[in-house]
Amino acid sequence: MESTTNTFIEAEYTQDVVTLLQEILELYKNGCDHWEPDLNILNRVVEYYQSYKKKISKRAIYNLLSQIVAQDNIPAHINLQAFLTRWGFGTQSDIKRAFQMFHHSAELGDPIAQSELGFFYNNELGTTRNRKMAYIWYKRSAEQGYPLGQSNLAYWYLTGGCRVDVEKSNGKKAFYWYSKASAAGLASAEARLGLLFQKGIGTMQDKHEALRYYRKAIKQQNENARVGLEWMMF
Repeated sequence: MESTTNTFIEAEYTQDVVTLLQEILELYKNGCDHWEPDLNILNRVVEYYQSYKKKISKRAIYNLLSQIVAQDNIPAHINLQAFLTRWGFGTQSDIKRAFQMFHHSAELGDPIAQSELGFFYNNELGTTRNRKMAYIWYKRSAEQGYPLGQSNLAYWYLTGGCRVDVEKSNGKKAFYWYSKASAAGLASAEARLGLLFQKGIGTMQDKHEALRYYRKAIKQQNENARVGLEWMMF
């Protein structure tokens, strides 16, 4: 972001505003890289903002980001703007605008935005629910190697696709994509693999592998894995 901010520093934004925005961008990127829930990332951003050495308005941070996005059109910056817009940091919360921003970033090929867009379509956030479009964007994200996109796509196959029909589910594809996400260290995917091995869904039933994946997920504080392990041992 350094190459795009010099003009803003000289014009109307102080170095503190630029520095704070850069730190918030890093917090957001780090949260996405570790597949943290949005509220966890938001809390970390708010805590950092409140602890900053100087009083700076949220609006100044958001306005600077908006100008940078207009100038560089970089997905990482667009994603942060969409995130802040959704949760009302420095601007009024506007889920429809957040959807549009994520859509733009997804069209640019960003896998994080593609996964977010699938989530927005699936949960009717800023748009009408469209499970087919959710599947399409989850798949694009998954095929680029983004673990959350892979896990979301795996769940799609596990539950039977757009109509959520377990009778029409595809256990083998679910197992394949959960394995991909698990290999990256995504705890929720590890917990799901534990379940698939336990039940023999999409793979041979293997209690030892089920225990192994449950325990891996539990090490990352995954509650579903803890419950699954308790049921196995019951």
